[in-house]
Amino acid sequence: MSAVITKSWPRNNRVAMEGLDEILEHLLTGPDVKQLFKLYRTEEKLLANITEDAKRLMAAASSVFMKVAGDILDGSILVRCLELILKHKSQFLDLWQLETESSSFQEKNCDMEETLNWRMDEAVFLKREKRQVDSLLRLCGKVKHLVQVDFGEIEARHSEDLNCKRLNEAMRVRQPLSSACKLMTHYNLDREVQRMAARIDLLMDSHIFQIFWEEASESLSHPQGESERQTLALLEAYEYLYSPCYQRFMKLYQDLKSGEITFGEINVFFKDFVDKYNDLTLDLQIMCEVDSQAQRGWISERVEQIKEYHSLHQAISSAKVILQFKKDFGLTGDFSVIYTLINFLFCYVQRLTQAFLNLYSAGNMLFRTWTAEVYCCPRNGVSICMDFHLELVSQLTESGDVTRLLEALCRQMEHFLEDWKELVSRKRREHFYLNFYTAEQLVLLSTELRKQSPSEAALMMLSFIKVNCTPADILRATEGFNEAPRHHVRTVMEKLPPLQSAEISLVTKLRAIMEQSLESMSVFLPGCLDLEALGHCLARLARMSGSPVERSLPMGLQAGQPNLVLCGNSEGHKVYSLLFADQLSYEVACQAEALFHSLCTQCPREDYQLVVVCDTAWECCYLPSAFSQYKVHVIPQAPLHAIQDYLALHYQVPAQTLSATAVFRDRMCVGFVASERAGVGKSLYVKRLHEKLKKKLNIEKVPLKIVRLTDTQVDEGRILDSLLSFWDAQFRKTPMIFHFDVTASVQTGTWVFLFKLLILQYLMDISGKMWLRNPCHLYIIEIPVGNSVLPKRSSKLNPHAPQFSFLDIFPRVTCRPPKEVIAMELSPERSFREPGMDEREFRSATFQRPYQYLKRFHQKQNLDTFQYQAGSVEGTPGECIQHLPIYCGVINPSWSELQNFARFLNCQLKDCEACMFCNPGFTGFTLPGFKNFVVTFMIFMARDFATATLHIFDQSPRKHMVTMDGVDEEELAPFTLRRRWESEPHPYVFFNGDHETMTFIGFHLRPNENGSVDAINHLNGKIIKKDVMTEELYKGLLLQRVPFNVDFDNLPRHKKLLRLCQSLGIPQALDPDETYELTTDNMLKILAIEMRFRCGISVIIMGETGCGKTRLIKFLSDLRRAGTQAETMKLVKVHGGTTTAMIHSKVLEAEKTALYNKDQHQLDTILFFDEANTTEAISCIKEVLCDQTVDGQPLEKDSGLHIIAACNLYRKHSQETICCLESAGLGYRAAGVPCPRPAPEPDSSGVGFEQLNDTAEKLYIQQIVQRLVDHVRISEDETHVITEVLSASQRFMRNTKSECSFVSLRDVERCVKVFTWFHGCREMLLVKLNTFLCETSVSKNNFRRDPVLWSLVMAVGVCYHASLKKKESYRRAICRYFPEPYDNSGVILDEITHAQDLFLSGVPLRKTIAKNLALKENVFMMIICIELKIPLFLVGKPGTSKSLSKTIVADAMQGQAAQSALFRSLKQVHLVSFQCSPHCTPQAIINTFKQCARFQQGKDLQQYVSVVVLDEVGLAEDSPKMPLKALHPLLEDGCIEGDPAPHQKVGFIGISNWALDPAKMNRSIFVCRGSPSEKELIESARGICSSDSLVQDRVRGYFAPFAKAYETVCSRQNKEFFGLRDYYSLIKMVFATARASNKKPSPQDIAHAVLRNFSGKDDIPALDIFMASLPEAGCVEEVSTLELIKQNICGSMQNILPAVGELEEAESRYLLILTQNYVALQILQQLFFSEDQQPEIIFGSSFPWDQEYTQICRNINRVKICMETGKMVVLLNLQHLYESLYDALNQYYVYLGGQKYVDLGLGTHRVKCRVHPDFRLIVIEEKNVVYEQFPMPLINRLEKHYLDLSSVLQGWQKSIVQELMQWAEQFADVKAHQFLAGHKYSPADVFIGYHSDSCASVVLQAVERQGPGDLTQELYHRISEEAKLILLDCATPDAVVRLSTSTLGSFAA
Repeated sequence: MSAVITKSWPRNNRVAMEGLDEILEHLLTGPDVKQLFKLYRTEEKLLANITEDAKRLMAAASSVFMKVAGDILDGSILVRCLELILKHKSQFLDLWQLETESSSFQEKNCDMEETLNWRMDEAVFLKREKRQVDSLLRLCGKVKHLVQVDFGEIEARHSEDLNCKRLNEAMRVRQPLSSACKLMTHYNLDREVQRMAARIDLLMDSHIFQIFWEEASESLSHPQGESERQTLALLEAYEYLYSPCYQRFMKLYQDLKSGEITFGEINVFFKDFVDKYNDLTLDLQIMCEVDSQAQRGWISERVEQIKEYHSLHQAISSAKVILQFKKDFGLTGDFSVIYTLINFLFCYVQRLTQAFLNLYSAGNMLFRTWTAEVYCCPRNGVSICMDFHLELVSQLTESGDVTRLLEALCRQMEHFLEDWKELVSRKRREHFYLNFYTAEQLVLLSTELRKQSPSEAALMMLSFIKVNCTPADILRATEGFNEAPRHHVRTVMEKLPPLQSAEISLVTKLRAIMEQSLESMSVFLPGCLDLEALGHCLARLARMSGSPVERSLPMGLQAGQPNLVLCGNSEGHKVYSLLFADQLSYEVACQAEALFHSLCTQCPREDYQLVVVCDTAWECCYLPSAFSQYKVHVIPQAPLHAIQDYLALHYQVPAQTLSATAVFRDRMCVGFVASERAGVGKSLYVKRLHEKLKKKLNIEKVPLKIVRLTDTQVDEGRILDSLLSFWDAQFRKTPMIFHFDVTASVQTGTWVFLFKLLILQYLMDISGKMWLRNPCHLYIIEIPVGNSVLPKRSSKLNPHAPQFSFLDIFPRVTCRPPKEVIAMELSPERSFREPGMDEREFRSATFQRPYQYLKRFHQKQNLDTFQYQAGSVEGTPGECIQHLPIYCGVINPSWSELQNFARFLNCQLKDCEACMFCNPGFTGFTLPGFKNFVVTFMIFMARDFATATLHIFDQSPRKHMVTMDGVDEEELAPFTLRRRWESEPHPYVFFNGDHETMTFIGFHLRPNENGSVDAINHLNGKIIKKDVMTEELYKGLLLQRVPFNVDFDNLPRHKKLLRLCQSLGIPQALDPDETYELTTDNMLKILAIEMRFRCGISVIIMGETGCGKTRLIKFLSDLRRAGTQAETMKLVKVHGGTTTAMIHSKVLEAEKTALYNKDQHQLDTILFFDEANTTEAISCIKEVLCDQTVDGQPLEKDSGLHIIAACNLYRKHSQETICCLESAGLGYRAAGVPCPRPAPEPDSSGVGFEQLNDTAEKLYIQQIVQRLVDHVRISEDETHVITEVLSASQRFMRNTKSECSFVSLRDVERCVKVFTWFHGCREMLLVKLNTFLCETSVSKNNFRRDPVLWSLVMAVGVCYHASLKKKESYRRAICRYFPEPYDNSGVILDEITHAQDLFLSGVPLRKTIAKNLALKENVFMMIICIELKIPLFLVGKPGTSKSLSKTIVADAMQGQAAQSALFRSLKQVHLVSFQCSPHCTPQAIINTFKQCARFQQGKDLQQYVSVVVLDEVGLAEDSPKMPLKALHPLLEDGCIEGDPAPHQKVGFIGISNWALDPAKMNRSIFVCRGSPSEKELIESARGICSSDSLVQDRVRGYFAPFAKAYETVCSRQNKEFFGLRDYYSLIKMVFATARASNKKPSPQDIAHAVLRNFSGKDDIPALDIFMASLPEAGCVEEVSTLELIKQNICGSMQNILPAVGELEEAESRYLLILTQNYVALQILQQLFFSEDQQPEIIFGSSFPWDQEYTQICRNINRVKICMETGKMVVLLNLQHLYESLYDALNQYYVYLGGQKYVDLGLGTHRVKCRVHPDFRLIVIEEKNVVYEQFPMPLINRLEKHYLDLSSVLQGWQKSIVQELMQWAEQFADVKAHQFLAGHKYSPADVFIGYHSDSCASVVLQAVERQGPGDLTQELYHRISEEAKLILLDCATPDAVVRLSTSTLGSFAA
């Protein structure tokens, strides 16, 4: 017994426990305690023999028991002890019985069981009141910002630990032998307060009650805020706060229950329950708690009613009905009326409306003017009033129950709809020609055919049946159908009931009208034909055209069955009947199939000929699948010449027909004008056709309609609208030309549109309007050959089919460039049908004057005496085009380039001939050879200035998806600038604006030993051109004071300006911008642009971003304006959202301004399209720029409008850069050349803008710094230092081989701005910096900081230093220009780092956040850029603290509310975040900036800044709308157009994982975060573990090995599948494990942590790599993937870390499970998801509509609900959703009130979502999809594991799987000579649905069927055989037939 007592006694460290709680628990729970007590009390002998230790323990037990028993009886029992006793009540009573029987306990006669019941009631009451008080306190706490409630001592007592109090201290207790008393706790609550607390506890979870409570509090709050906030006593709270709230709540309850609630109340009270009706049901159930006797059956009914009300609000039509009821009834009636309306009226009104719409769209003319009025409350006794507005049918009315009437009316109309559809179908079967038209067209024809003069639209429709249908034809066809037969009228009148009779119901009247209308519609509508009559009329018209064409099916197609033809996407034009079957929607396809089967049943014929055509790529669509059994395997293919001959037969117009075809080849009415490149005369060819037609018809105004297709998608509706203006009869028979210009911008829809117009001969829109091709018109289609929108012939199905394109079948004229024309003319097989050089152009002065001069120049003739004679023509076109290309400077020019050269040279030569100085008769002896000299330089100048300084690839045949893979420098050469004056000085001669005088620029001459003069480069003395003139002429020109040898760059500014104005012909030289540096380069560019203006050559200026294009045009415009108050420049900031309509609007607006300027001020106007190649509408800009037309309409002539377009250039990344970007995830979308779109087609001439050279740039920097000196006191020496440092910085950046090389003067301006801010804040910042350095003792620099030099170091640190990955070389490059102590690169680094540390020190950070280099720099850069509103792009790998920095800065920069004094001196920031995604549009980004600007409006902008934050910018690059191109003007000005107001300029931060294009980087500060070094990784690990030094000591030894192993892992992966987040998570997990276990992690712990963070990649053995770097790591046990997943899902870390205190340390990342065939979902459901805890599973759809914005929002909302409720969510196939969850996946939460919150967002729509502690998120995706398609930032945010069926199989089961796979292979393998020789069958061919996991799945299924059991040989065999049988069930019949010849052999068969 002693042993039993001592062994069972509770012990701590082998010492018996003697505490009351421990002993009591032992007595109540010990298994042998009762027996021991019994023996102890009854067996005295036994008691005498037990040990002293046992006696002592038993005595202690007895003492404790009796003490507790006494406490129970007198009520002084501890509450926790009482709860334990009540839990083990029977044991306690048994012990009491034993004790009282054998002891003299004075209270032994007390009824302990009764007393325990008292105490239980008291404890329950106490607990309940504590819970009620807690609810009261919490609810009042929620509104304490509005009203304060004084709880007195109650709050203090509530905070006490009840378990440590005695029961009689916590409440009044009943004593034995005393009567019952009222229960009262230590709260001493008044009756009213007690009632209030009890009710609040009941309603605490009611959302509605909480709303009422807050509104009641608001009514008590003081408008002055917290300072005036009143405090209520508890009874006052009951009276003024609780009572009104509860009364209002009860009234709502009664109104809901009875139905007397108004719509207005529903709208207010239940608005939060939209689409949350389960929550509403729960809320209403809580509401019923106030009345325990109440029935709850009304809840579900009321929820459905409210749901219906909400759904009506969401429908537009229903909303209108509700508004009408609001107006009529005020919605103040009782709920019983509303109950009726909701249940019946609204749904029937909707139903009635839908029936009416269906009848209307089905072509029932009876309902064309039908109206119905429904009155909820009868008006003048009328409930429904209906009117057909027909003479025969009067108004119909009826009274009575409106819902009953509506229901009957809906049924009747729906029944009539079915009857009408049946009638239409029958009539279409009876009358063939009705099938030519849609229902809407039949309505139009039935009306028009009754008119005396049918409309042109009707005549055009009827021309399908009767060619050239006329009104006379219609009169003949409708003869006899002009009015309804009289007997029909009489019959209808007899059968119609008395419509005014009140005894006959409205439905009966309506039924009679409908039935009679089906018989004789023309009786009701005398002005219309019914379908029967219309069918006969159409048949008559058809017979007028003669017998119909009889067609037979081509060979290979069968009559009497459908023929499904699968073809490439180019073959739809060769077959008949149902084309594009794959494009039908699902609903329409279903109806088409049903119609086919119906026709087969009703009209059985065996000779019908039906061909259905679809694209092979969409063979799986509904209709092709339905007809798959009729698939045609051999597609009939006619040879090309046969197709051409067939079309020619139809296109050729007879000679006797007056037609525009008379001017085209073979009188064809259709023709293509094509070319392989742009600018070779296609539009000119069409123009000549038009002129030829005018001449032939001898009519001056022959219509020419130009339709330009410039959008990416062909808009047939817009084309049709533009054609319909030629519907009138005057055009139908008038020869005219329709010119369709298909530009290179068109990507889709071209060939479908051309097929309809040219083959089917018509276009039609959804409203039934049509355009029929007319043979008297000529249709010319201008199109570039090789355009990607024109499909190539596919040979996939028929490899022997001829290879030709869709374009080849049409009559075609090919325009060729000059070089090919020359070859063509020299060829003996020359075809004179193809155009060569235009004869009229050849004879014009534009070509003849240059040609005649060039011919003589080529022959080295003296040109002094030559003069071009107007109208003279020399040579032939062939000779002309042989001379011009030699001198134009382009190897293979287009006609446009040749013409530009000729124009420029002609203009200069014309001025030369008119100039007296070039007249040898005037200057012959003074200036001999002068004209020859001038002409020579004019030829060279025309070459340099007239043709583009940028060679452009021909844009016409470009691919729309430009890829630069494998592009080398040679291929890129045509995209690079041809350096002329930009690279070295060149001499040029310009004729000034007066056309008499001339300007010599760049002439630095030096006589040579040959008696001639050479042109030299004055900078280095190098000869540019030898023997430019004789020494005699040189001396003569010097005597005439010609300014040779003048260095323009060294001239005073006023002289530069004077020279420029003389050249431009500007009489008054006013300087429009003194800050604009006039260099030789800029002057030549201005003159080049001016000369092009004079010559009528459009201008494109091209250059890298930031090279000064816009500023130069602005300077030119202002200079030409010469101080006149006029707007002479219109700037259009083109971006990705710029549309064709916007461009047209801007051009017309500019044209209007130009006409005004020309008329009022005699000034020209410039329209400048900046960044023209950022929009999809670039072809529209090309049209305006090159063709001088807007949507085909010419601009006003001589308006003075000049159009310029600026384009950003291509620049190729180095291969090293591309590799670096791609490996980092930064180049995920990086192309070789980061340019948005190719420039417009080279019909115009380009002016090239290079980056500034160092000398010119330094001049600008000096100017910028000088402006700084005007505002800041800086010495001359300091000014020099600033200039040199900035120049050196620009030079260094430009020479880097990275994105940082895209620098411009914008960078200098930004740097000066940052310098100014630091210098202005120097006193505050330097004081705080010195204080900080003294406190932290981190600085080794003890020098005194010079404010100017320190500010300069900070400025370059922000603007240059932060942009570089390798910063040391930059610091070395600039430190040489600094004086001491900053002449040391290390000192510069220290100063920048100290400043970063200072700013980060003012920010409170969580313990696990490491203050690493990335975080410090990110935060520092964000703060400075936000403060100064400098755009910042933060680009870096996932895990480089980008998003974290944003959150930290937002928390820190709170203005005067900031936590640190430093941040209180900075601005208050408001972030407006925009979540970028592939669905982004430019307008969405523009609206974000507008929204952000509105926050700044009216604020003090010195104290407040609003910042746009674009999250995951790179994701927007996937959007086809190119939204990021809208950023360019927004980053500069804050708005797209107009002069920005101060508040519109907002801050900007762009966060991205992808590289960005130079145009954005140049407009912002660009910070690129590269890979951290090993040292940085170790430092980051130290920072993460710095919260506990002792734990850090235990894990510090792992930091270096982990960093090294992580780098090894990174080096082995081609993309960042594993990233920094995985590394940081590993460190946190190891740290948390060590902290929880209080010891160093074991190798098994390390293995678990590594696999939790570095799994999921097949080819990277992460565990081996990490464990190899740990010397002490021994062998570790194999870790199951299922175990790792279970740890994540079940939150094992949370379980072992309850005392850690750091929630984020214990939190697992969300899961990404890679799998195959989505089998992981099945595994998780079986193993981890119980029936009562099923997760929310969201499976994404790949259908386009399911990927739209609204569906994504729905899915996000489902995730949000799970987040808030703690429900696990599983996401599958939802790639479009994940970017919206990026903030949530970061798991960096905002904490408020103990709750976690995170942002969910799509675009600007962002909400703070509460994250429940139990919430888990799992992404399941196919392995290959993750590897190939998932963005790296998403992968890095998640814990990754690979899971398939093999993961759950045991070893022996895997063996069966291998055997089964081998058996399946043998089953499928047949001998080759037996079946289809050479064909190889696979298991997938044999077993339906077979895939890689099939065998494993089958084995698992077989195991489940066999049930549990130990592994035996027999079990192994049974499961193997069972698996084969399961697989055999899936075998195809033909496979079973082949089985005898399979590898398995005949026995198996």
